Amino acid sequence: MKRFVYGIFLLCALEIALTQPGFSSPKVKDCWLLTQINPNSPYSHSQIVLIAPQGVNIAADDVKLFMIAPDYKVSIYNSSSHEYFQAPAKEWMKKYGAHPFSQTGKYITKGITGKIDSLAANQYFMMHGAKEKAQKQREIWTTEVIEADPNVKAALRHMCGLPEGSVTGVPLRVIRLLGGGHKEVMLNTTTVKRIPVPKNAFLEPTGYKKVKSEVQLMMNYGKNSDLKNFLEDAAGK
Repeated sequence: MKRFVYGIFLLCALEIALTQPGFSSPKVKDCWLLTQINPNSPYSHSQIVLIAPQGVNIAADDVKLFMIAPDYKVSIYNSSSHEYFQAPAKEWMKKYGAHPFSQTGKYITKGITGKIDSLAANQYFMMHGAKEKAQKQREIWTTEVIEADPNVKAALRHMCGLPEGSVTGVPLRVIRLLGGGHKEVMLNTTTVKRIPVPKNAFLEPTGYKKVKSEVQLMMNYGKNSDLKNFLEDAAGK
């Protein structure tokens, strides 16, 4: 529920207030708190991401996604229907993700270095074509400051539509370049903080019914979801 998102946000905000400003030396019990806008998310346009040594927790409205050590399975929970979907990370990314970067004919060029909410980040461009015909297709900002398991980083890039092998680090901003000066924001990080890990932040819910696919979980998401109606039409329901 949205109250979950607001609740964890208030909890994190309180803990932020108790910590020193800036980014001091990492502590084992620290985690990174990212607030993001993701207009293309099937679940919500806004999300809160917690990244810690033990995994990642993404909260968006009634949906929560976990990848927890040591196996880093992808677990997605729908608190409206009390259902969940789970799969090995590689299987999930292969089924729902883009083609490997080596098969796309696209390549990466590096841009400038800068900051996103005081966090050091690197700019990249996803290119297609050669020489004067080369076109920029994506503007991508990632950071190497946030330490995370490679499985977590790969999943976060996957959720931005970035092919395997395209960039490294944790994605903070992805913009689709449509030509003619038109742009489409696919991901934007509005704030980044490092805080003590909130209690039970990486404890997965219990008492949920398992479904066979993420699509099935999405079809049961919300009462008036346009995506739900689309999927039900496509499934002939």
